[in-house]
Amino acid sequence: MLRLGLVGFGRWGRNYVRAASAAGNAQVCEVVLPQGSLRAGEARSQGLVVRHSVDDLTVDAVIFAAHPSSAPDVCERLLRRGIPVMVEKPAALSVDAAWRIVDAAESAKTVCLVAHQHLFAIAYEHIRSQAQIDGDTRIMTLAGGPGPHRDYPPLWDYGPHDAAMVWGLVGADPVHIGMKQRQGADGSHIWIAMEFAGGASAHCEIWNDGPPKVRHFLVHTAAGDWIYDDLDPQGRLQFQGRYLDVPYEPPLTRALRCFADAVIRGGTDDDRFGAHWALRVADWLSRAQDAVTPVA
Repeated sequence: MLRLGLVGFGRWGRNYVRAASAAGNAQVCEVVLPQGSLRAGEARSQGLVVRHSVDDLTVDAVIFAAHPSSAPDVCERLLRRGIPVMVEKPAALSVDAAWRIVDAAESAKTVCLVAHQHLFAIAYEHIRSQAQIDGDTRIMTLAGGPGPHRDYPPLWDYGPHDAAMVWGLVGADPVHIGMKQRQGADGSHIWIAMEFAGGASAHCEIWNDGPPKVRHFLVHTAAGDWIYDDLDPQGRLQFQGRYLDVPYEPPLTRALRCFADAVIRGGTDDDRFGAHWALRVADWLSRAQDAVTPVA
């Protein structure tokens, strides 16, 4: 049983506590909270030891689920001590910040996983193993809802999942990225277009300015259309309009179990691991942000 520390005890931090319990090979034992935090009592009621600094943690590995602006500093401190880290997306809000995590992980040569959880969804894994990606491939994603409204843009909230899933399929950087954005009183609506060498393309629509709540990932190939829809009550995977019977387990639980296994084994050859995922996503989103065209 891997002993985990947790940095951050908000909604996503509590999600990680539940995911660890469901994973079966790990347990959150300690949590880092500021002095006087109102959440300390709740944490202790769940049997967690409250620490006030990451330097005081006495665990096997750490999950970072606090504000992304502090992720590079915390990850550097942990990784340079040889402590494996699983960091909630976005792991970085800029390319420079992502490089700090990459440098620390490469120097430490320890396990690092950016929690782009949909990479671990069984339906997405099926598409990745079966879909033939070539110059005719067209990827279309929809991701949004009425919030959340964070103090960083929805591009960096919803966007990391889409960027990671596209990268996981195409395995190459786009040769061109364009972005349009409509800003309103209720939030933002964003359209991103990416073109890849050889002809493949991806179009991502992201919003936090209203319903519906959507997580839809379509891959058009010469052989047919694949759809991964994490919110479809009828089924999460379709091919050519037909639902495929695949098992379901929450992607976060599967990601955490894979992380714990990698730490216990002392490493992994799973290509979903590595701080370079933070760098790849930060680069794509930064390029999109730099290319933005406002629309009415």
